[in-house]
Amino acid sequence: IWIEAIPYIYEQLKENIYIYNNQKAYCALLGDQDDVKTDFNISNNDGASSSIFNFSENTLNKKYFPNRVLKMEKKISLIMNKLDTIIERNNILASEYDHWVVDLQGAELLALNGAVKSLKSCKSISIEVSKVDIYDKGVLWKDLKFWLNAQGFSAENNPENFHTDILFKKN
Repeated sequence: IWIEAIPYIYEQLKENIYIYNNQKAYCALLGDQDDVKTDFNISNNDGASSSIFNFSENTLNKKYFPNRVLKMEKKISLIMNKLDTIIERNNILASEYDHWVVDLQGAELLALNGAVKSLKSCKSISIEVSKVDIYDKGVLWKDLKFWLNAQGFSAENNPENFHTDILFKKN
């Protein structure tokens, strides 16, 4: 299962996976609430850093990425839903998906809060973490680690870089 919030990227995703009959894409903004109209920021790097959050002042001032100019170019309005709700509405069996890859540009914890029921079937999560404030109000490593530990997951290691992917496994 692939979930993409940005409609035009979702259309590209569908084209990329159409030859795989065991893969399906959904266009959805993941979060901790259902059916809530939400502003979503589209970034200038082909949408790769798009988020419900704005970039932090440190990111805008090139503190973390000195060779890149990152900014949000426009806002679109999307409807936020919990992953648990998307799974239920689409008759998906969460138990068939025991490894998750989560990369939501600072909104990882919001989405996980909306996936508590489905998370019970998950055995491992590769998740993007930040030790610094790349996004204004985005989740930081220590808070994400604390929350996942409380759900019974442990990190395979600690992040060496300030922005990287970390593997968590269910205890």
